[in-house]
This record gives sequence, C-alpha cells and structure tokens, in this order.
Amino acid sequence: MALAFQMRAIPKSSLAQRIRTLSEEELAELELATDEALGRVEPGAAEE
Repeated sequence: MALAFQMRAIPKSSLAQRIRTLSEEELAELELATDEALGRVEPGAAEE
C-alpha cells in the first residue's frame, strides 16, 4: 500500500524511464513483499 502512495509523488514522465534492471535477488524480494502485502503469504514465511 505504501508503494502506491509513493508512486503518486513520481511524475508520470519519470515512470517511463528505466533506471536499471533489477537483479534476480531484488526481483524475488519484491515478489515476496508484494505477496505479503496482498495477503498471499504470511509475513516472514520465507525466513523460516
């Protein structure tokens, strides 16, 4: 949810520009955080 509010502060023109490609580890972390935020998995489930 916080990400949605943060994105509102970014100009749309900036969203069209890619800064860099995320690493595999960063993509996995982002996917887990998204799943936790949406309630698909329990927070901290991957840490076990």
